[in-house]
Amino acid sequence: MTDASDIFSDTLDLFTTDDPLTASPSEVHYGPIQSKIPDHEGKAFMVLASQIFNSGLVMAEMMELGRIKPAGTRILELGASTSLPTLLASSFDSPPDSILTTDYPDAILIKNLQGNLQRNAHLAKCPITAQGYKWGDDVEPLLATLPDPTKGFTLLILSDTLWLHDEHTNLLRTISNTLSRTEPGYVYFTTGHYAKRPIVEEFFHRIETEVEMEYEEMTYGDKWEGEMPVDIGVGPERHYLDVRKAAVWCFRAWRRGLKPTL
Repeated sequence: MTDASDIFSDTLDLFTTDDPLTASPSEVHYGPIQSKIPDHEGKAFMVLASQIFNSGLVMAEMMELGRIKPAGTRILELGASTSLPTLLASSFDSPPDSILTTDYPDAILIKNLQGNLQRNAHLAKCPITAQGYKWGDDVEPLLATLPDPTKGFTLLILSDTLWLHDEHTNLLRTISNTLSRTEPGYVYFTTGHYAKRPIVEEFFHRIETEVEMEYEEMTYGDKWEGEMPVDIGVGPERHYLDVRKAAVWCFRAWRRGLKPTL
């Protein structure tokens, strides 16, 4: 895998801005969840995990609204940053069976992930753990967290991963090797429009042809519908949440013949 500094250096100018729609505070609050954002240093900065992007917020809203149904699933989150969507899912009265949240294996990132899990541990109604993982690497350490590693995960959560064009092959490999081959399961993607539509479309062409999965784009308006309080530290929240949501594409994919019925 290419070093993170090489992968991301050409695109940092897209995100280093004073615009309140992309600038981030040190924490984000969504309903009862309080997540600290990684410090702006080292690999945390280079892999852009030191931001709270629109896609993570929209993924959390889909959890809140029930457009993603985590109850009884085995969740794997890739490129988690703050783990906001999966932390929210862990707090539900009908929670997942388990959650494994992952990000680039950098000490700052993983310490922050583990801190967020500890910060919200009193809310969790299911086991939730964190570990470092580079896309495309051996998935055995991920599967080993499951009671039966042969079954795989039944819900994958990926917020803001598709703009990383050079990493699509590694990402597809990890998805293919972790999503259950025997039980129905979804992979959910949210991605900001800065990913460029042709790059996103190329990824989903590959997911159909190389991983033998199907997919659909999810459309449900560009107005924020969540009712939980959200604090992202910028101005009149509702207006900014509307604008953030309008700048995100949402997709879900599943193995052929294993699309969930709900």
